[in-house]
Amino acid sequence: MKTIKTEELKELFKMVINQLEVLEDIKEIKIDRDMYRFIPTDKWESFEQEPLIGSLEDDLEGLQKILNDTDRAISYVDFDRIASILHFISEKLCSVGDKPFENIN
Repeated sequence: MKTIKTEELKELFKMVINQLEVLEDIKEIKIDRDMYRFIPTDKWESFEQEPLIGSLEDDLEGLQKILNDTDRAISYVDFDRIASILHFISEKLCSVGDKPFENIN
């Protein structure tokens, strides 16, 4: 089984931010879509799992609450929220095919 150290994760996140801010001079990303397909982490290995619907607006709102309230602890749900935002940024800046973020309305 493979592992990753938290220090390695920290370095990877720094590299991602450096890529955006320094190399591409991106200081802000417009979130111009909302709904996306989402498979909860506890269902990743179930290939019969129907995707649920997630909301980038809800994800951002939840993450901003953490930033605005220093007493609020981050939860593992927030990990999923951050992952969804990163997924959106990846799709927006380097689309590689079918878009997972689509208007599902």
